[in-house]
Amino acid sequence: MRVLITPAATERVRKQLTRLAVAGGVVIHRGPANADLKRGPRGEVIWDVKPSGPWQAHVFPLIDWPQLERAEVNGITFLLLAGQPDVSATFSVSVKGGKLHVAAAA
Repeated sequence: MRVLITPAATERVRKQLTRLAVAGGVVIHRGPANADLKRGPRGEVIWDVKPSGPWQAHVFPLIDWPQLERAEVNGITFLLLAGQPDVSATFSVSVKGGKLHVAAAA
């Protein structure tokens, strides 16, 4: 796994890490699945299911985390929590709308 992080995201993560009473890091993971139910012209059920949401990043304590793929960037530990084997190996972490934002590169 490779992680690119903007200076603004680095600052935000470091501030969040100082609030933890224990060692912490950033966990990169997929958002929850999303499903939309519609009715067709004859009343039939039409599901639009997206199996997983966009990538997300959250700061968590590192205590008792299983052995996940890790990367160290600017002194920050990043862990990848992914169930799919076809996960992109490069993530770009930035700040958008006041929150950490993750984009996966193909």
